[in-house]
Amino acid sequence: MKNKNPPAFALLKQQFPRAFSKVTPLKIGIHKEFFAILKSIPKPYSIRQCRRALYWYINRKEYLRRIVADNDRIDIDGRPCGKVTKAEEAYAKNQLQLKYCAKYCKHYKEHLKHK
Repeated sequence: MKNKNPPAFALLKQQFPRAFSKVTPLKIGIHKEFFAILKSIPKPYSIRQCRRALYWYINRKEYLRRIVADNDRIDIDGRPCGKVTKAEEAYAKNQLQLKYCAKYCKHYKEHLKHK
């Protein structure tokens, strides 16, 4: 499931097309809105699978690269609803560095073996 969309992500895109039409930072707490709606409709995936799909989406490199201070965040309907903070940008950059190290840094991999 690393580079491949989880199957439940298709449901998120179908139910919330404006939120997923392009990779844009999502509103903080948007998951509560997503799952409140998803609980009320018939669906082929469990809420847990949908949570995993959302987690996969917001942890993708493409998404993390869009977390830049003062960029707009969007709501469930794709409307701007706030800005990315400098602290959020720093966190996203850190996550990207960790992903890079996990993939490319031999010392990091050796460190993990000894934990």
